Amino acid sequence: MKSDLPPCVAMFFKAHSELVSALIDDCEASQRDSSQLKFTMDGKLIGDIGEWIAIRHFGMKLEGTNRKGVDGKIGEEDVEIKATLRGDGVAFRYLSPEHRSPRLLVFHISPDGCNFETIYDGPQDHAVNNLYKRWDSGEVKKSTQCMVRLSELSAKQDELN
Repeated sequence: MKSDLPPCVAMFFKAHSELVSALIDDCEASQRDSSQLKFTMDGKLIGDIGEWIAIRHFGMKLEGTNRKGVDGKIGEEDVEIKATLRGDGVAFRYLSPEHRSPRLLVFHISPDGCNFETIYDGPQDHAVNNLYKRWDSGEVKKSTQCMVRLSELSAKQDELN
């Protein structure tokens, strides 16, 4: 499901794009092609926009404390929010079972900031159970942050529908 974001968000994304272009143009030509500088906005800012989406479109109430794995509540249910600009996936860190929210919302925000798509809205365990199996079996260290592809989350959403 795609929904529009306020025009001010798109204006911010456009300004960010112009800033990145100016910074890259400022690099010497020899460095431009091999530059590791990406200037991505994923992280706290995009996470906050994801939480705003959850508040505005899903009625989420922010959690007053910094509880691991819990961004807020929808009704009486704890929920974790993931948001990204990238089309590949979202990152997860290992959380012990008592810290995992029962519900997970994942949003993909368009690179121009004009709209977002809800990729997944459902039980977190259903969405990332394979990832936790890998951590719990020792196949992947619990200290390793792991990516779950948006296509996998979309397929998991289809299983629920």
